[in-house]
Parts: sequence; structure tokens; C-alpha cells
Amino acid sequence: MNKWVVALIITGGLVFLNSLGNGFVWDDEVQIVGNPAIRSLLNFGQAFGGGTFDTGGAGLAKGFYRPMVTIYYMLVYKVFGLNAFGYHFFQIILHLINGILIFKLFSQFANEKWAGWMSLVWIVHSGISKTVVYAASVGDVLYTLFGLLALINLKKSFWTGAFLLLALLSKESAIILIPILLIFSKKSMPAVFSATGMYAMFRLFTQTNIPKLDLALITQASFYERFLTLSSIFGNYLRLIFWPIRLTISQHWVVLNISDVQFWGWGVLVALFLIICLILLLKIKNKSAWIMFIWFLMGIALVSSLIVPLDGTLDETWLYFPLIGFMGVVAILFDHLNESTHNLTVGVSSRCRTSSEYGQPTILQSGFCRDKKLSVILLSLIVIFLSLRTIIRNFEWHDGLMLYGQAIKNSPPSYELENNYGVELFRKGDILQAGNHFEKSIQLQPRWWFPYNNLGAVYQRQGDFAKAEELYKKSIARVDYYLAYENLAILLQKRGDKQEIETFLREALQKFPQNEVLNTLARDFLAR
Repeated sequence: MNKWVVALIITGGLVFLNSLGNGFVWDDEVQIVGNPAIRSLLNFGQAFGGGTFDTGGAGLAKGFYRPMVTIYYMLVYKVFGLNAFGYHFFQIILHLINGILIFKLFSQFANEKWAGWMSLVWIVHSGISKTVVYAASVGDVLYTLFGLLALINLKKSFWTGAFLLLALLSKESAIILIPILLIFSKKSMPAVFSATGMYAMFRLFTQTNIPKLDLALITQASFYERFLTLSSIFGNYLRLIFWPIRLTISQHWVVLNISDVQFWGWGVLVALFLIICLILLLKIKNKSAWIMFIWFLMGIALVSSLIVPLDGTLDETWLYFPLIGFMGVVAILFDHLNESTHNLTVGVSSRCRTSSEYGQPTILQSGFCRDKKLSVILLSLIVIFLSLRTIIRNFEWHDGLMLYGQAIKNSPPSYELENNYGVELFRKGDILQAGNHFEKSIQLQPRWWFPYNNLGAVYQRQGDFAKAEELYKKSIARVDYYLAYENLAILLQKRGDKQEIETFLREALQKFPQNEVLNTLARDFLAR
């Protein structure tokens, strides 16, 4: 086995080893823990009929069409059930495979040594560690896996098309693979168009849609405001690459004024970065470097929210695929520098010889050896730094209470974090503090339905049933949220008005016919 492959497996495995004991957090609870669709392989066909989110008894949601993610969860569930260890374990395995595929891809246009180092930096990078330790983000890992397989098999038209289709069925972001494959090889056009056409038919026949995202600040911003925010988004992704210290999970912010330092400050730094990159690319005149640079830019552009606003301003998960393009450029630059330095020694020595072999080395020879050693030392330090940062970050994902509490400290005000932290406090029995965070969430985003339901649960626990009912109804008024229906049904049952309970349960079961709680309540009600 290639030594770099061994290094990638061992280093990556050790770095993410401490994440195996982490639990389920955030969307894991909706996509895995509370999702009955993944509990049987007999639901295989159902995976292609909807998204990855369970609706609490109304089948899979129609948005976020990612059948490969649901099928992946089914397979892991078959082996591990709802043991979080299994989901984390297989996600790490997929990440390691991606690192090996990246090494194989980079080796096609760069020296194996630099291809290995850049793959190693990518595999331990803290800026993308969320994608590895967060089970609900496996869609990014899967579409990257299938995308890399499509690129590596470009000469085999059938496999290129097949892997592209699987990538598109893993996450919508895989659309970026279409131009990348065409840039790498125009001969891939028939396979690319065939796969894209089949994917379009899947979406058409299943009648899945792109969910309306209008709660995050960036989705409410005008095109002009999103343009002003663009440099800050790009700059913060660069910060994640070069200095991944302040990591968080929910970022909602928008630049509103051209005089804001977030616009012009990041704008200057981004402009300098792009100018330096263009100078280096023009100097080395390497086609593959240009392709990888375009890969990086397109990857960032896709998640910039400039054209299509996303449900957050910035997310570490969205850097997972673009970072490959960036590391590819660096691999080629190191390769070019190594080759240029080596050419200076042509006619003097073909390798770094010691004085005991052929006498004292020449000045050029010594300089060449020294530069290579310095490069290795520098890269080793970078890998060590990123590895330690990732290991520390893995601990922060241990459970929701730790994760959200830490994220609130490192993030701009976030309605998601306030609500989720409140949920964890509620589960720990700190009802009063939980209510405070639910109220903060409502203040930050009054149109979101989750905190109304959760605050209702707080009032119900405190015995204020009238206020609880009011909040449950507010949650339902914003969207048909199944948990609010469940809580309100339980509350009405305690009140004892049979006519009211019967009417409400009939309405609720029309919306959520497979909901276990509502069906149980209905059976108990009829049995009386």
C-alpha cells in the first residue's frame, strides 16, 4: 500500500477518533433519531419520494431531495440502530476514502509528495471538521465522494455519468460538478448531460421542491445587501482556511452599509488574495492549477448566497468541497517551486547527496536540500496545528448542551442557537433558563415556529395551561408543526372536553396520519 495512503488513514483516523463517543445533535434528531423511514430497508423506494427530513407522520418532507442520504442512514441503522457511534464511525470512513481519492486526483497533475501533503492537510483541516463529526451533514461527504469518483473515472463515460447522478442524489450542491467535469474534459459532455437529465426526471416525477428559505437574515436581505456581504463571506472562508480558530455552527449576519468595515476591510484582503493568486497562476502557466482555482472560486460562489440565498450566511460544512480546489492549487505551486529549484541544480547533482558520498555539496545543492527540508518542517507544523485544533473541536461536538453553549459565545446572535440551547437546558431540568432562551429565539426571529412550541412546553410544565395553549397555537399558525399538534392534543386531553379533543385529533390525523403519538391518543380516546 502506498505510504501516503497509509499516512492519510492513520492520521485522519487518529484525529477523529475522539468524535466516536459523541451523540446526536441538531438535525440528527429529525433525520435519524425521529425518522421512521430509515428503520427498514423495505422503505428503499420511499427514500426516492421525498427529502431527508421526517414530518412527524406525514411522510418525508418534499424539500432537500437527497435520497442517497436516506439510503445511507437506512444501511447504518440496519447495523447500529440508533447508536450514534455507528453513524460517526462510517462518516469518518467516508471522509478517509475522500482523502485517498483526493490524493489520487492530485497525483495526476502534481508530484506524489506534494499531492500527499495537501491531501493530509485537507483530511485533518479544522475548518471542515464539522462535516465529518456532524451526522446530518453526510450529504456533503457523499456528494464529494461520488464527485471525486466521477472525476477519477473521466475516461469511462458510463461511470462518470453514474457517479455524477449519485452525487446529485446526495445533495443539490453537487450541481457544481457539472461545470467542473466539463472543464476537466469536454468528452464527458454526453455522460454529464445524461446524468443531469435523469436527475431532473427524478425531481419531476417525485414532485420534490426547493424549500422556501426566508427565516435567515441573508434570505431576507436584498440583492444589494447580499452583494455587500459577499466580500465578508469570502473573507471568512479564507479565515477558516488559514486560521480556523473561532469555529461555530450557526452564523447569521448581513452587511447593510458600504461604509461597514466588514465590507471594505474584507474586500481589500480578498482583492489582495485574488491578485496574488492570479500573479502566481500566470507565472507558473499550469492548466491544472487554473482548473483547481476555478473549482475553489465556483465552490465559494455556490455558497455565497449572492444569487440563491441559503439558510445561513456562512457554514463550515459548505467549505468541504471548495477546499479541495484550494489544496489542489497549493499542491501544484509546491510542485512548481520544487521543480524550479531542482532545475537550478541540473548538471550539479540529481539528488541531495551527503558529503560522505561525493565530497562537500555545492551551494546550490545545499540550498535545494535546505528548501525541501524547510517545506517539510512547515507542512508538518501545519498538520500538527490543524490536527490538535480538530481534536479539540471534536470534543465540543460531544453533546448539544456543550455544542450550543460554546457556539453562542462565538457566534453573532442566532435564533437557532438560542432555541437549541434552550431545548438542551429543558432536557436537563433547567426550565427557567430554557424559557429565557426560547424567548430570545422568538425575539430574533418571530416567524419561526419551534421556539413557540418549546416555550409552550415550559409554561405547561409550570402549570400555566392557558399560556401553553396559546403558544402551541401560534406555532401551528406559522406552519403545521407536528410536535405542536402533539403537545396541544395532550393538553386538550387533560382539559377533558371530549368534543374539542375529537375535532382536534381528527384534524391533526388528516395532516399526520402516521404520527405515533396522535394515533395513540386517538386510540385511548376511543377506548374510553
